[in-house]
Amino acid sequence: MNKLFLLAALTFMAIVLQAQHYELKSPKGSLEVAIEVNQEIQVTLKKHDLLAVKLNNISLEF
Repeated sequence: MNKLFLLAALTFMAIVLQAQHYELKSPKGSLEVAIEVNQEIQVTLKKHDLLAVKLNNISLEF
């Protein structure tokens, strides 16, 4: 029973701790958005490769 609980807990932690990264670009390539999701959400918006907006420590509450 303990081995099953330990395996389930480790599997859950591996899924939760895995960060996700998304990138979107405008058709002309002048705008670029990068979104990183882990324990918090970070969003970066660049226009012509210059940083326009950076949002850190975004969280969702249910």
